[in-house]
Amino acid sequence: DLARFLIAYQGLGGGELISGLSRQMMETPLVRVTESDAGPIPGLKMGLGWFCVTDRRGRVSLSHGGNGMGFAAMVRLYPQEALGIAVVGNSTYLGARQGLDLVEAIADVPWQ
Repeated sequence: DLARFLIAYQGLGGGELISGLSRQMMETPLVRVTESDAGPIPGLKMGLGWFCVTDRRGRVSLSHGGNGMGFAAMVRLYPQEALGIAVVGNSTYLGARQGLDLVEAIADVPWQ
């Protein structure tokens, strides 16, 4: 479901999940994040539902994660590359960085 959401969010599945204006508003950084459970992440900002950051390779990325009793998830989207990554675990905890290390390793794979 998360992978399908990331495809639909980008308008790649044939149809528009949300308008381009709504996407632009969600992806515009509004607040600088100064503290994070994942440790220091230079340049981390928050839009409307997305954490926005330029990764160590200079690519703009959007991410959001969460957890509850018995599950944890992290999604990251690279809108300029039409690349979306979803990591899900049937555990309450994905580690101190909430699965970011795994997401970043997957993002470094040359998919094209």
